[in-house]
Amino acid sequence: MGSDVSPNIRRIINITACVISAMSLMAVLACALVLVPLLRDREARFKTSGITRTVTHILIATLLHGTLMAIVNTTWVVNVTALNLPGPRIFFAVAGYLLPIWLFMSNIRLGLERLWLVQYSQNLPSAFVYSIYGVGLSWSGFFVAAFALLNDAPDWVYWPFSIPGSTNPLVNILFETGMSIFPASCIAIAAIYIRIYLVTASILSAARSDILESSSQCSASSNCSIECSKQKTYMAVATTVKQQQTVLIRCAMMAVGILVLYVPTIIFVMVRVSVAPGAEELEDSSAWVFVLLNILPALDILYTPLLILWFQPEIRWLFADFLMNLL
Repeated sequence: MGSDVSPNIRRIINITACVISAMSLMAVLACALVLVPLLRDREARFKTSGITRTVTHILIATLLHGTLMAIVNTTWVVNVTALNLPGPRIFFAVAGYLLPIWLFMSNIRLGLERLWLVQYSQNLPSAFVYSIYGVGLSWSGFFVAAFALLNDAPDWVYWPFSIPGSTNPLVNILFETGMSIFPASCIAIAAIYIRIYLVTASILSAARSDILESSSQCSASSNCSIECSKQKTYMAVATTVKQQQTVLIRCAMMAVGILVLYVPTIIFVMVRVSVAPGAEELEDSSAWVFVLLNILPALDILYTPLLILWFQPEIRWLFADFLMNLL
């Protein structure tokens, strides 16, 4: 998308770009504040916790993604023609997909790490970790090829995602093949967290059955009172219900960020390339699409560090201790 846009569209895009740049810088600061204490404590945690290593990957990818979004959006406002230079355009375009792929792959790894802890009480084997990132790196090659073969400048309508804006069938096929990793990742993440919930529910159900059986035996014994049996039964059921609810909320929330904040933009980009390759920018009447589809991914880079602090008590304690020492 070049500079030949209507004044109304240009004004809306400039305002959106400034908002995204500000949000991105805030997210970069938030990620840095969480990363610093985490990296300082890495010797104690990295060797034992696969989840901590994965969370660190997510934070670093989010920090770099926020930095990229701030640079691209600021460049758009200050000097849009810089986005159309051959070198920067390929770098920004490919990085705009490589970093989200890193985030998606890390979320898959995080889900598998949790599944392995729940089901096998151990960290995810290294072979799975290398395979996950290997798939992501391989799929990034489709974006490199698509934008490298592009003769014209890409369409910068949707930050951080750019579109080839080409009628060349090969370019669009490569691009759409690369884009397929995102819906596949969403399905994988959803399936993993559903599996975590089912496994956890099965374990808790078995534990509750054992407790109820023990409680029944206790009530039949002359050494235990009926009140003791009722209390144990009540506590077992209450704990089971609470734990199941907690697991369900965590599973749902881990997927919400990607499904709500990334998928709409990804779907729109895929549909546009499929239905109208090489199409011109949107009309004034559809200006709201610019705002919605660009703000949503930007929200994720703020959402991610807050979500990690919420769901990771140890990281939250490190963060709080780090802030206390700063004051």
